[in-house]
Amino acid sequence: MIGMRTTLALVLTASVLAALAGCTTGGNPTPPPTTTPTPTASAATTLDPCQLVTAAEASVIAGVTFGPGLEETTGSNDTGKRCTYGAQTKNVFFVQVGSAASASAAQAAWATEEAEVDANLASGFGGANIQVVKTDLTGYGDKAAVGTGSAVLDGQTISGGDFYLLKGPNFLAFGDLTLGTPPTAEALEAQATISLGRMP
Repeated sequence: MIGMRTTLALVLTASVLAALAGCTTGGNPTPPPTTTPTPTASAATTLDPCQLVTAAEASVIAGVTFGPGLEETTGSNDTGKRCTYGAQTKNVFFVQVGSAASASAAQAAWATEEAEVDANLASGFGGANIQVVKTDLTGYGDKAAVGTGSAVLDGQTISGGDFYLLKGPNFLAFGDLTLGTPPTAEALEAQATISLGRMP
């Protein structure tokens, strides 16, 4: 473990948070700009997010039963991919991947991409009170961090946990947003070990 830090936003895909918010409040919140935490100087990824964290594995982490994931491309050039389990339910699990042109490009973009995702989520949900603790980790690829926290949106508490890591030029992020009990950091770390074994 390298260190612990508190931030203003949970590193979760904006469209996932918007989908959960729309499902739980019955309203039509304006989603923030879709942001993909993929390294700059990106190349089209060959990773399959639905295979890096399967529906069965996501179900164990979230404590619910998910069917097949919804896979879609992400990023300004459609070079990333996202797999979403439980879309439009009270428990949404996402897996997101991207690839940089090289490992050094991915390393250089790590902090920038993390900050951009945080900023877009915070600005997109201006009324949400978001409290998150992130912990930088070692032993999971080249860079890794885990985050847990919650946001109050329209009077409802949405809790979540996510894990994101870099291995060579490849970026992987996965996490769960729920109205129930969020996954523990330990559960996310255990899955990270499994998923890392599937990455080149």
